[in-house]
Amino acid sequence: MHAATSTKTQEARVAALQAEIDGLQAMLGKDADAERIVKRHIKLLHEYNETKDATQASIQMCANPDACVFISIQILIGRVSASCAWNERWLNQDSLLH
Repeated sequence: MHAATSTKTQEARVAALQAEIDGLQAMLGKDADAERIVKRHIKLLHEYNETKDATQASIQMCANPDACVFISIQILIGRVSASCAWNERWLNQDSLLH
């Protein structure tokens, strides 16, 4: 069973949604193609993720597996704050930053 909703309430909701659509369309531009925008956004996310993965792999190759862990390299290059509680635990290890 569906809850009863008055016609007036439904019309108000439809009007509010249409106003939101109109505002977003005005912000994007009259000729904006939503599908094209979404495809571009996904493409940019893929590029970002590939770059991030390659960077992390490069940093990991720089870390000496016997004396250094990935987080210590990130701290050294300033990517991760050394003041975080989790990182302080790592920094207190004797073999971390050799």
